[in-house]
Order: sequence, then structure tokens, then C-alpha cells
Amino acid sequence: MRTVEICPSCGSPDRAIVMEYNGLVLLDYMRDSDLCRYDYALCHTCGLVYASRRPEGEELTFLYSRFDEFLGRSGRKAGDLSDEDRADLRRRLKAGWLVSEEDEPPGDEWLPEVLNKRMLSSYHINLVAALTSLKGARVLELRSTTGFMLEICRKYLGAAEVYAMPMSARHQLIIQELNEMPSALIDFDELDVPFEGQFDLILSRHMLTHMLYPERLWTMFRERLRPGGRVYLFLENDDSSMFTRRKNIFGEMKCFHFQNFDLSALARCMRYNQFEPEFIRHPFGGKSSELVCMARYEPSARGTPIPTNQLTARADMYEKWRTWSLAASPDSVKGLYGSEMDTFIQRAIEGGYASRDKSGRFVPQVKLKTMHSDGYQALNEEAALQQPQ
Repeated sequence: MRTVEICPSCGSPDRAIVMEYNGLVLLDYMRDSDLCRYDYALCHTCGLVYASRRPEGEELTFLYSRFDEFLGRSGRKAGDLSDEDRADLRRRLKAGWLVSEEDEPPGDEWLPEVLNKRMLSSYHINLVAALTSLKGARVLELRSTTGFMLEICRKYLGAAEVYAMPMSARHQLIIQELNEMPSALIDFDELDVPFEGQFDLILSRHMLTHMLYPERLWTMFRERLRPGGRVYLFLENDDSSMFTRRKNIFGEMKCFHFQNFDLSALARCMRYNQFEPEFIRHPFGGKSSELVCMARYEPSARGTPIPTNQLTARADMYEKWRTWSLAASPDSVKGLYGSEMDTFIQRAIEGGYASRDKSGRFVPQVKLKTMHSDGYQALNEEAALQQPQ
């Protein structure tokens, strides 16, 4: 594990640990691994929460080789595609994405996910088109899944060249079959862009949260954007919204999530790295944790430290969120904290989000939603069945 001594956004060494573990602790067979402990720290200068312990080398390769599993997705597997997988995908993609519901073919005769992805994220291209002109532009998308945003940029909005960098061979094949364009798999470690020249717009899908070396992301943006170029960040999560919406912290701190922020912290991070936000908001208000941000590369932009009252509120939120989540966690997760659990239990009772029943048992009063909880349960059950009797 690599230790991160300073904030990867603003470079400040001032911080406090606000959460010790990531979501791998929800898998019984991973709970004893060092990979479960990231020691998330709250930066006292910009307000970013970042993993101060991170995997590297073979450990990182191991995590990504089981990407879907370690996110709690029991029915999906990451990895290379076999020849049979490729043939099956090509067969199903021949139907395209615009499949009418009347006389809809069976799910194994087309790929419903390509329609779903297009419908669920089509508003992004609407925002992009309203916020900047793309006539004659060169556009790059990071973590592209279908290439449809790039295709609309090229076909309808006048972009001259478009380039896709998906994160899996599956997504790359979907892009090639539905929206043929230059593409290359993304490397979250090195973040090399194999396409020549600079871009007018970089679409960045859920990248800041996932970057092992976020400073490389900022550097790439600055080097590969033309003067006045823009970056559009989307599908990033607001941690304060996840807290408000009662999301279990263990389910949200995925082992692939190295940075967390709210709207204000994201804006500060952008300015500390010479990007001026022009449009930033929660597109669905309180119904979703998602943030979108269009920012212009502006070398004169300067970040300002988080106000003391906001830093205190942010620290208090994480303390309650961690205790709140622990109160609702299985005993196996509580066991990670040993004797400290007594302190957490007392804090939860005093805070009113846990109590003791007539038998003296510790009972959480707040129901928390754990992302992919059914998946984690299925994976644990499957692993238990494979254990020697």
C-alpha cells in the first residue's frame, strides 16, 4: 500500500482521518485483507476527503481484475472478452439501440443496456450543447461506455473529431459496433492519452472519484486542453448528499473510490488546479447524489481555503455518518473496531440513532441503504458454499 502524505488536490498536509475502511469489508472473504483499509482523510484546506492509503502495482491489478465483484455486483464479471463473448455481443448489437417496445425481441437478442444508458444520461449532451460551442471542436471522453455522446457531438453539434477512452473491452466493442470512432482503453494508473494534439472539450465520466493519482488527471487536463478549453465532469457523487439520503458509508466507500467531496469542495479542488467552474449543480436536486460541472481551463484561477464553519460541519458529518453506519452494520463489520465499538455505540445512543431494546441488544434506529446489498449477500453465500466442510 502506498501512503499519501498530502492532499492530492491542494497539496496541504493538514488533515484528520474520518473513515478507516472501504467497502471490501462487506465481503466476508476480504475483511482481513490490508486492501480494506484506506484511512480516508479530510483535508483541512480544501475539504476533499481522500484515501491516505492506496493500492499499487499487483494489488491494484488484482482489484481491477475483479471490478464488478468488489463493487458488490454478483452477476457481472470484469476482464477480457473471449471470442465467444465478442461474437455474442456483435450478434446482439446488430439490432442497434433504438428498439421499439412493441414486439420487442427477447433480452438475449439485443442489448437493452445500450438503450438504458442512452436514456439515463442523454441530458448531459443537452447541458454540454447549451454551455459551449462544439463546431469544429476536438472532443475526448474518458470512461465512455457507448460513445453516443461523442456521436451526437460529431453528427449533430459539429464536432470535427471525437475520441473515446472506455475502461473495459466490453465497452470498447460496444462503441466500435454502435458508433465507430477512434478508441483506446483507459489506464487509471498512468492515464496516458494515445491520441495526438489538444482538445477543446474533455468529457470526464466519474473520473475524479476513481483516480489513483488525481494529480495526473489535473496535469492531463491542463496539457491536453487548448487555451480556453473546457472539461465537463459528470456522474461524480456528492458525499453530503449520500449522507442526507441515508446511504451506508461502507456501501459508498468503494475500494475504487479514492476521493470524495461535496459541491463546495469540488469547486475548490477545481480552482486549486486552475479550472474555473462555469456551471456546477446537482441536476436532480435532492433525488440524486450526482454532481455535474463544466469548468474552463484558466491558469489565473486560484483556490481558497475552506471556511472554518464549513470544515467543522464536514468533520461532524463524517463522524456521525461513520457512527450511524456502524450502528446499522453486521457484527462482522463492527468487530473491526474491537473495544472502540463501545464508544461508537454510546455515541449512537446519545445521538438518537440507536438504542437498546428490553434485552439490552443494540438496535439502530435509522435504516440505511447499502448499495448492492443483495450482491454482497449473494457473494458471501457463494464463498461460504465453496469453503471446505
